[in-house]
Amino acid sequence: LWVMSHLDVVPAGDLKDWESDPWTARVEGDRIYGRGVEDNQQGMVASLALAKALHEEKLQPPIDFALLFVADEETGNALGIEYLLDNHDIFKEQDLIVVPDGGLPDGSMIEVAEKGIGWIKCNVRGRAAHGSLPDKGINALEALILTYNGINALRQHLRDDARIHGIITDGGQAPNIVPEYTRGEFIVRAADTAYATEVLERVRACAEGAAQATGARVAFAQSGPRYDARMPNPTLVTLFKDNMNAMGLDMEVATGGERMGSSDIGNVSQVVPAIHAYIAIGPEEIGGHTVEFREASASPAGHEGLLTAVKALAMTAVDLL
Repeated sequence: LWVMSHLDVVPAGDLKDWESDPWTARVEGDRIYGRGVEDNQQGMVASLALAKALHEEKLQPPIDFALLFVADEETGNALGIEYLLDNHDIFKEQDLIVVPDGGLPDGSMIEVAEKGIGWIKCNVRGRAAHGSLPDKGINALEALILTYNGINALRQHLRDDARIHGIITDGGQAPNIVPEYTRGEFIVRAADTAYATEVLERVRACAEGAAQATGARVAFAQSGPRYDARMPNPTLVTLFKDNMNAMGLDMEVATGGERMGSSDIGNVSQVVPAIHAYIAIGPEEIGGHTVEFREASASPAGHEGLLTAVKALAMTAVDLL
């Protein structure tokens, strides 16, 4: 039985918004401030607490119990679970995987679906020219903006579960120069991997059409490995749900929907049975990967959620023995 958590975090954002270096832990009272003190912290601490309890109580499970901490879940997965699956034979057919995570405020959901995801960089080449002679140039920024607008037009023709996110990471060097090079990065999500791949190809078509219309050239690069759609194990889902209900939490099984995210557990779930349970740590209005979410992790509700996760993991492990 594996309990899996990820170690990495999303980027720190604008450093001016931080009161101290986000990459250096700052302790004030009973709280730790810095990038990485939250995100999947509850999952890591809960799994370590479970292992500690088994050791202190001298409990010897009849099956192997292992903790799995991986990196790169937030930014592409190439150095995380994708690397382990491609280069190491650590998972066996009979293995089971449980992922504890922060979720709904009442701790009432086990997610039984998660979207597949694909990452792509769009590099556009034009021809530079001085702003006084724009007819001598090919505007790479116009091509990228047309790509962006084409994707906006595409969205209304996609299934409800599909999402496309994108940013322009390089828009040119100076306003009086026709941009010679621009770059955008896009992410595509969908409830199944096949449809995510299809949508990704349609995003490519938007960029290729924009390049043809402007005379620019476009090249694509995969900016991160794809996460497969999650395939939770029904037996694990039922056991975990029953154990949460036994502790007085009315947990239901989510059937999936437009607000599903994407994670490396999707890749693992294609290989061995797995679930991804969301445990409440704060009010519903708090979004993940925010300062408020960090504060909630050190709150009484966060501590209660941590203990709930430990108990549910332990009870589910016992059920599987």
